[in-house]
Amino acid sequence: MHPILPAALAACVLATPVFAQHLLVPDKGAGRLMLFDASNGRVVDPDSIVPPSGTLAGPVEAIQVGDEVWVSQPGQDIIRRFSMNGDVIATLQGPFAVPLDRPTGMATDGSTILVTNFFIAKHTSASWITRLSTSGANLGTFDAFSDAAMTDVLFKGGVFYVALQSDQTIERVTSTGVHQGIFGRLDQDGVFTVPAQIAPAADGGLLVACNRGIVHLDAGGALVERLLPDRSIVGVAALDDGRILFTDSFGVYRLEPGGGVVTLMAGPNSGYVSPITGANACAADFAIPIGSVDFSDVTAFLGAFAAQDPNADLAAPFMQYDFSDVVEFLTLFAQGCP
Repeated sequence: MHPILPAALAACVLATPVFAQHLLVPDKGAGRLMLFDASNGRVVDPDSIVPPSGTLAGPVEAIQVGDEVWVSQPGQDIIRRFSMNGDVIATLQGPFAVPLDRPTGMATDGSTILVTNFFIAKHTSASWITRLSTSGANLGTFDAFSDAAMTDVLFKGGVFYVALQSDQTIERVTSTGVHQGIFGRLDQDGVFTVPAQIAPAADGGLLVACNRGIVHLDAGGALVERLLPDRSIVGVAALDDGRILFTDSFGVYRLEPGGGVVTLMAGPNSGYVSPITGANACAADFAIPIGSVDFSDVTAFLGAFAAQDPNADLAAPFMQYDFSDVVEFLTLFAQGCP
């Protein structure tokens, strides 16, 4: 152990605990929800919610609704509602009792949840948005965009943003279905672009995961840049430290400022990325049991640091493992757990 650590850590344990902000990512293959640190993308708990086998089949997006987690499962036409500790609260079952058909993207303004749906059968297809209350009541449906297939919906700045596949656009709509126009086009650089998840960008614009990388649109909808154009990306989120976390069918990754990509978790068939607050985890939680910090977390961090594990790269300069990462860990350790 570094000689300065014991004294510093002894002082840290007296600090006031705070709540950490995290990111939830579904693992479609394993039927679980994984938890990541929203500050730096570090893997916090790969098994944050692991319900009984078959409960989560092909989950795509998990969002926080009050003190619950709602998970879309398009292959089963359902949305599953969980408590924060992973207990099943209720199941919203489509396609008739609740108009859910391949429900995929979800977002809430605090009182209404919008869900994207897409029906396809021989010689016909249709898409719509289902409106739900926070108790799960059906508030009706609307179709503001003809029959273009929709992938994700995001609530930001008082309006919902919706990703349309065939139109290659991001459009805006109110919670009651009033169309507010096109926000931006994803093919401004002439590249055919099929969107997946939409997420807020640090500059007030949007990040869009798609079949040709990550499209960055500014606050006015203009194309800023296309990142990683040779990769097909499913989920995306801007991290607090300026880096970007993204997912695909093979894992979870972090995009570094210089364009380098590091693998945070290899293997999961990953879905969309959504923020969550109040999770039973803390920023310095490097070792089990999840939900508390002690010297086992110090040992785990030091092991990751020595191995130059990307999860230990906590502070700038990124992609370098130096004492700034140790100082950041000590700061996080001092915050304790909620």
